[in-house]
Amino acid sequence: KDSNKYALSNRNYVYYIAAIDGHFNQSKLSEPAVARKPDDIRPTQPILINYTITDKNVNLDYRKSYDEDILNHRLLRYELPNNIQSILNIDSQRDSLTHSYSDNTTEYDKTYAYVLIAKDSANNETMSNLITIQTTKNLKRPTISNFKAVYDSLTNKINLTWEYQILSDFQEYELFRTEDTSAVATIQTKLSLWKLANLNEISAIDDKVTYGKKIQYLIRAAYKDGTISDFSSISLLIKNPLLCKGLAWIYMNAFLKPSSYQLTEACEQVILEEGFGAEATDTGSIEIRTKQ
Repeated sequence: KDSNKYALSNRNYVYYIAAIDGHFNQSKLSEPAVARKPDDIRPTQPILINYTITDKNVNLDYRKSYDEDILNHRLLRYELPNNIQSILNIDSQRDSLTHSYSDNTTEYDKTYAYVLIAKDSANNETMSNLITIQTTKNLKRPTISNFKAVYDSLTNKINLTWEYQILSDFQEYELFRTEDTSAVATIQTKLSLWKLANLNEISAIDDKVTYGKKIQYLIRAAYKDGTISDFSSISLLIKNPLLCKGLAWIYMNAFLKPSSYQLTEACEQVILEEGFGAEATDTGSIEIRTKQ
């Protein structure tokens, strides 16, 4: 039995066996037997160096433990005050001591604590310093999508529809209507509120159609904390059916590509599938043009 107390700093001990006869002749040494000293020394401390917050992302810079027997580094996040733990990343790379990580799973107006834990091959662990951050309130709300305006010649009304991914503190939709399309450049000052729609409404009707004038519709989402989304917009020009003569072009680009918000000009609104166009002939019939 070896009574060595492993007081030395060596981690490994190598043992050999040799036979000695009565004349003190020694045989060759046996094959080495390596005994590893029990490792109860924790790794050097990793460090969370810095952080930045951009919209919903929290970007962390950290320095890993430099010990040779490091197994991995675990980056943990705790949502406060309930200490809900999330393992964000397990880093087993040894290519560099300094690393960055972007946490894109945070939520607005929350408090989070981050810590980095270094673990060595003997399962000893060391925690880094703790960083606590407060994410900002969402000052930029999601924009309303698929905003459409369709003129119904039978009822002489314009039907507005839209789609939206509602967040928890949503309050209402704000709709604006103007026949002065130059107001788009100074939306905040020139437009007046036209309609309000609540949580369960995703449509509105305009029953005051003005022929021969461009009508601009804008919509945005308003929230209880006073924040709003960007505007979604669409324009229409409805011709008087009695004056519809000659060619009347019908391009539904605004419906196929809502982000373009191109003007739709028609005597009769026809929603076409993507890749198709329509043209009215001199005789009043409509011809479908394919794959423009």
